[in-house]
Amino acid sequence: MNRLNLKQIMQNTGIILEGADQSGKSTLAEKISKLTGHNVIHYDPPQDVTDFYTEYTKFLLPGNKAIVDRNYMSEMVYGKMIRNGSGVTELIKKQIETSLYNQNYVLVLCHRKDFGEWNFDTRKELFNRSQIMEVRSEYLLQFNNIALPKITIDPFENDCIWDIIELCIIAWNGKQMHDLSNMLGSSEL
Repeated sequence: MNRLNLKQIMQNTGIILEGADQSGKSTLAEKISKLTGHNVIHYDPPQDVTDFYTEYTKFLLPGNKAIVDRNYMSEMVYGKMIRNGSGVTELIKKQIETSLYNQNYVLVLCHRKDFGEWNFDTRKELFNRSQIMEVRSEYLLQFNNIALPKITIDPFENDCIWDIIELCIIAWNGKQMHDLSNMLGSSEL
């Protein structure tokens, strides 16, 4: 598949990358951006945010798809550790996921298998190795309750980008079939 075809396939789908510190999100975001032409949006931990819905959906513009490096799932995981609670309630989570779904976003959980290879000495991380292990477990737990097309990948495996592209194609085509079915008033096509 050449680069032009890939851009055509991906033009209707955005990607949210989630995962613990040093799981490869930023590196993967840049690789996908080069292939698709999508902009990369990096989220830092929110400071003094009271409207978490707006905070995590402000990048949703009609016709503008992006690769988002961290979003609401990170708030659900890290908010517990940083502020003893997440600002994303179940209602806000549902509203965010509805907005993301309506804009054709998929969620990719970056879950590195070679945790022993992580180098905490070269980067300033908020958490130590044992805390990151807790964070990884919490991401997996939260991932099971995400109501978006989703996949867990290891960003350092060679075929991970193709797995993401396949998810995007399946999600987009499935949504198109679901929307067409609803328009026709039939649950079967």
